[in-house]
Amino acid sequence: MKVTSHSKIPTLLAASLSCLMLAGCGVDDKPTLPSSHTSSESNTDNKTPEISLINFSYSTSEGDGELSYIVTVKDITTLKAGKPVTIKYQLEENGSTDSILDLLKDPSQQSGTLTLTSEKPQIDLKIPLKSDNQATEDRKITIILSEPTGGAKLGEVTTTESTVKNTDLGLQISNATAIKGNAETTLDFTVSTSPKQAVTQDTKVFFEVVPGTAREGVDYTLPKNNFVVIKKGQDSVTIPITLIGEEPKTSKTFNINLLNDSQLPLFKGLSSGTATISNYVAEPAKRTLLNDTGVTFSGQTVGNDTDCMSKEGQDCNIGRDNTDTDEVDGIAGFSFTKLDDEGQELPVNATQWRCVKDNVTGLVWERKTFNEKQEDKDFQDAKYEYGYYNSQTQTGIKDTGKNEGQDGCGLAGDICSTEQYVIHANTQNLCGLTNWRLPTRFEIFNIVNLGSKAGNKALHADWLFSNPDNLPSSGIWTSSPAVSKTADGSYQFDRIWTVYNDGSFSKSDPTSSWNSAGVILVSNGETPQP
Repeated sequence: MKVTSHSKIPTLLAASLSCLMLAGCGVDDKPTLPSSHTSSESNTDNKTPEISLINFSYSTSEGDGELSYIVTVKDITTLKAGKPVTIKYQLEENGSTDSILDLLKDPSQQSGTLTLTSEKPQIDLKIPLKSDNQATEDRKITIILSEPTGGAKLGEVTTTESTVKNTDLGLQISNATAIKGNAETTLDFTVSTSPKQAVTQDTKVFFEVVPGTAREGVDYTLPKNNFVVIKKGQDSVTIPITLIGEEPKTSKTFNINLLNDSQLPLFKGLSSGTATISNYVAEPAKRTLLNDTGVTFSGQTVGNDTDCMSKEGQDCNIGRDNTDTDEVDGIAGFSFTKLDDEGQELPVNATQWRCVKDNVTGLVWERKTFNEKQEDKDFQDAKYEYGYYNSQTQTGIKDTGKNEGQDGCGLAGDICSTEQYVIHANTQNLCGLTNWRLPTRFEIFNIVNLGSKAGNKALHADWLFSNPDNLPSSGIWTSSPAVSKTADGSYQFDRIWTVYNDGSFSKSDPTSSWNSAGVILVSNGETPQP
């Protein structure tokens, strides 16, 4: 593995460190250390040295990588001449002290003790790394400071994380999970170089197909060869699997494994993929009770009355938003219950939950996740957007699995269409359910709080989104078709309704590669018995 470690150091902080680390910050100026005979001695005797950590690192070539940290005392005037302080450090990877030993040129540097003095109030700790010439996933290394001595104490920053990035070229299955509905005729796996880099010569990639519940000759046929070729100047190639037979009554799977006979090393951890042939048919929406509108203000001759002090008969005087005003389980008469991974009910004060049950309609909604870092995102991330596709009606853009065009969405497992998202959620048994689907326009309209135009309130973000500040910015797909007017003046159902954060709706063209939107799934609440 070639190693490149990345993190940031603020510019001003870097400048300050430079002043401390170099002989001086001006032409002839040199930093002065406190003398034990200065008049400030009485003011510093009672100060405690605080040892903190500053992490910085930079790109390096193979075999040259290093982790680089600065361990420093916050205020050097707290250090007394001839009275050193010490601090222990330790490197970990995912909480383990052993797993990183293969990265270190000198394994003894995995931990150690650092000594700081008034003459040397900070230490630039450099830990050389070694290359293993293997294509591996990026690794996150954490340094932890502990056990200060000499009267010192821990400062504000005692731990930080660095990323050791792979730069050795290898091969991976970039769409490790490939999902196709029963209306498809091929299922494609994309094999690509990692990091993305064109090969300098035609490169063979060998593979094997391992049967599972899906069987060769019954559900699929094998390609003519047991290898594919990434052409010179390209960075990927597709392994096509032809689907045959009748539509499966239940989802069927098989695996594809890359083999070490390939001309490039395999990318560890991403050399195997799972294929799912699904019998997905969206469960029809069920008739449910109606939620109230959430409107708690009334209209006057001029303007609105925010306190609903109007004549009887207006919306705010009628329904749950008037009679059920306890907002513990939802605002303005809405009532929700939090559910865990298995679909079990959680107390209202639970801080972690996966799904939300609407207690009025009985429908269950998925709860969207959000993470700032790309590597921490999962398939339910609220900021991911998808093209619309329905294999039953042949509406929208079919996902080819080739990681090109609209398929280049970069999501985990290349789940780039709404149908693939639905299938994947069902194969994951999200909250114990396997009948997830896109909501109808009516269903999602039924949970819009019409009393608010604020996105985080209109869509009940505090219940349905793990981060109310990060809702889908391009709207959310429904399953409901909408009409458009053609050039000859006629109308046709060739659009799909989308809803926005403020509760407004619009018509989107599912055949446009520019139209992508977020997804939030709904379930009728109980998985039907086979």
